[in-house]
Amino acid sequence: MYTGNAVITVRQSVGMIPLNRSVPKMIITPKNVLHGLGKLFGSKSLSFPTHPDFSRKYTVKGRQLELIEDFMTPQILEFFEARPGIFWAVSKNTLLYFNSQKELFSFKDIERFLKRGTRLASHLNKS
Repeated sequence: MYTGNAVITVRQSVGMIPLNRSVPKMIITPKNVLHGLGKLFGSKSLSFPTHPDFSRKYTVKGRQLELIEDFMTPQILEFFEARPGIFWAVSKNTLLYFNSQKELFSFKDIERFLKRGTRLASHLNKS
């Protein structure tokens, strides 16, 4: 990545898993300071009153908010609550997830990362 003054190398681990069903297109990201600023300028994301821990940790965005809201079952919300810090994108029948700026080196870390993706894919395929 080029920042104008210097070149910065960004490394991250990315997983992509095909799903056996179509799901609403959405992006689920961990909340940070920029999300608070975005809200001040009118940026909208879904909130889930039944799962305040999820709503505190993550921002959910997509065009079909009602479909996404209906799709996000308690099991899916609880899955995310227990696994903060991972960026997730779902589009039609594909799950994409990554650890921002984190490259995994050990087999244990890689295995844990892959299991997170396959577990979520399993939840998405069931709901």
